[in-house]
Amino acid sequence: MSEPSPEIARELPGEWRHVAEELPPFGVIVEARVSLSEKRSIILSVMCAECGAAAAVSWVNSTTGGPLREGWRPLEWRYAAGSALQPSAASAVHRRA
Repeated sequence: MSEPSPEIARELPGEWRHVAEELPPFGVIVEARVSLSEKRSIILSVMCAECGAAAAVSWVNSTTGGPLREGWRPLEWRYAAGSALQPSAASAVHRRA
């Protein structure tokens, strides 16, 4: 079975999206693949938040409510399975230039 095209994959719930290409809607809890070091990553529930400055964002650990640790960097994100947020709400997704 072949993988869906990038355009279709972007619209499917649960499909990974690269942080470099687009950010999740602000204030929505999503799953993110977070790099802890060069060779180690975890999947963590996070939220993307605006920092006030134009185009500046911060990532919040949704379990603790605190910022991600220094050096932790989200690589990809996806809506969690069973998420109430539908992919048709993609207008709220922040595409990166």
